Amino acid sequence: LPLGAFSNGTCVSFSGVFQGNGHSIKGLKVNSTNSGGYKHAGLFCSLKNATVYNLVIESSCSFTGWSAGALSVSVNGSLTVKSTTNNAAVNGRWRVGGFIATLEYMQEGVSLTLENCTNEGNVTGTGEVGGLISFIGYNNNAVVKMNNCHCHGFITGEDQCGVGGLLGRVLSNTIISILLLNNSNNGTVKGGTESVGGFIGIIDGGDANIQIMNCANFGNVSG
Repeated sequence: LPLGAFSNGTCVSFSGVFQGNGHSIKGLKVNSTNSGGYKHAGLFCSLKNATVYNLVIESSCSFTGWSAGALSVSVNGSLTVKSTTNNAAVNGRWRVGGFIATLEYMQEGVSLTLENCTNEGNVTGTGEVGGLISFIGYNNNAVVKMNNCHCHGFITGEDQCGVGGLLGRVLSNTIISILLLNNSNNGTVKGGTESVGGFIGIIDGGDANIQIMNCANFGNVSG
């Protein structure tokens, strides 16, 4: 199970500083799909008011669950991630992200920042699949920033609910600001019948202020 998760299905968020010091996590294989309780996969089950720096998750790792993110399944408070690389494959059904599966139902004042982060791993799911973050939904007055982040893995989904090189789906947020600055998608993005994008799969409902500056898509995008 991910750090903080229990077999009865509960999850305790990690809050604090996780300083990788440039070291790598190797050989960690999390598969929670058939777990009787907690069915999601990631290094952490949840990050809340936390910072993560200078960490590498190696390709010898893998994360497989109902929802999955190599770093964390969910974000339940402010989070800053800097100089972190994921090389592991991430697989799931719904809401599968290279770094984070979900940011949802947060109230005012929550911020999520990814800076100098790279996803090299392949990310595969049915719907709501993102190279960095899968799903951002139902938040109130949140801020999401990605600066100098890059995706090189294959991003694959099957349904129409959003498949994107950086973000999968942005849904029904009440006042949310998303800034994509100096980012790139270099991997192939392949989705289902609709809602496939080099940067973002789909933005629907709610009030979203989204700025995309100095970003580039070099990957093939198909649906």
